[in-house]
Amino acid sequence: RETIYAEYVFDSHTINLNDSVLSDDTEFITTILHEIKHAIDSEAMGQQHFKNSYFEEWDRHEFHGVDGYTNNKYEISAEEFAVKESSHWLNKL
Repeated sequence: RETIYAEYVFDSHTINLNDSVLSDDTEFITTILHEIKHAIDSEAMGQQHFKNSYFEEWDRHEFHGVDGYTNNKYEISAEEFAVKESSHWLNKL
């Protein structure tokens, strides 16, 4: 697996950052926005429902022999959100 930059922790509704690999402002902002999208989804869907849906999506892909992270609709959505929103925040630096 690739380097883990951050993670959204479903059970505690928190974000853990791996600051040792976040080398610049762009990477930091994009990463935190990605994780914030997971928190937004958790709030919108309900914490337990989001967690269950996320891992059902993960397992479905893994069952078919593809990566459960890369192909996970919640990861794709979070990355699209991060890329879209990051330009707003990076322009303020």
